[in-house]
Amino acid sequence: MSENKIYGINGPVVTVKGETDLSMMETVYVGNSRLIGEVIRLQKDETTIQVYEETAGLHPGEPVYSTGSPLSVTLGPGLLGNIFDGIERPLPAIEKKFVILEVKRDSGNYQHSLIPDLALQAARALAVVYEYGALCYILYARQNLDYKNLKKVLESE
Repeated sequence: MSENKIYGINGPVVTVKGETDLSMMETVYVGNSRLIGEVIRLQKDETTIQVYEETAGLHPGEPVYSTGSPLSVTLGPGLLGNIFDGIERPLPAIEKKFVILEVKRDSGNYQHSLIPDLALQAARALAVVYEYGALCYILYARQNLDYKNLKKVLESE
């Protein structure tokens, strides 16, 4: 087998042309920066890789390194109370910059609830994550969170 080299890059998707020694669902390191990726498609003459990190700066011709192992994470007590990205890197910086508020919705059916729309539009929320039942979770940047305005907006409806 020849060395695995990047042929094309389209956002987080990288292709390798030619026959490779890679396996389906194998974790790979992509490029000189060794970005973490996973083989998501194998064909006789092309392999497709999903890269789980920012691909800016990758170039065709850079190497793709095989690990021979599937993508995996380590489970244990250290996971409780921490925030991680999709490839299990701790993200204490996110906890410092963002806050998630739990808000009781005005209707058990989120499709008829005004609170998520009000939170996003009038109270500058970044995102709303729905849960089953009457609660929704709203993500805010800590620096932009104005509790008084949020309370006023949510109670006005």
